[in-house]
Amino acid sequence: MDYVVYNPLSGRAHRVDPDAVGKRYLKGEYQVVAPWELERFIPSNKVLVVGGDGTLSTVLEWAYRYPVEILYLPMGTLNERGKQGASPYLGLAGERAFGYVLATGIFCPLGWVASERDKKRWGRLAYLAKVWGEYKVPSIPAQVVSGGKTYCGQYALIMLIHSSTCFGLRFNRAYDKEKGGGYLLLLPSTGRDGLRARIKLFFPLFRVFFVGV
Repeated sequence: MDYVVYNPLSGRAHRVDPDAVGKRYLKGEYQVVAPWELERFIPSNKVLVVGGDGTLSTVLEWAYRYPVEILYLPMGTLNERGKQGASPYLGLAGERAFGYVLATGIFCPLGWVASERDKKRWGRLAYLAKVWGEYKVPSIPAQVVSGGKTYCGQYALIMLIHSSTCFGLRFNRAYDKEKGGGYLLLLPSTGRDGLRARIKLFFPLFRVFFVGV
């Protein structure tokens, strides 16, 4: 049995009929399920993901232990993976699977604070409307070992990414889709959250996401 994992809450999912795309891309019998229903099923054969990058990550975490083929029809708001024109990427953090990016720190809540209604109506503007409310300076204590080097400190953003783009911004100029592995971004914290710390953090944020690294 094949599966169509259809997320009706994704930004542009309302534009497609899950049964129609199931008939087009899958052969034989298939079942349409929502991402929040996946724990009731065991992955098998082919899985067609119809939704955004968050839906894709949910499916990867559900299916990565099984010998299945995953197809991706990007129907989210930003769809960074879909825009790359590459196959779904699988990363592992302990027992947790993720697709193309794993991050914690500043602006990460933007992925879920914007309402589904606003994302469908306004697209990426729904995220921009929440930026100021999420502009807070975290201080995440971490020790990271990468490439034979150890980094230890307080960070405002920790990101492992296999893409040129995140947050809708094409900042990772080192990205090569032909290479495996990921790219590590560590953005130091500017101290305890407050006006002064936010002003100091603005400049490295601008340097990373608008000039590029």
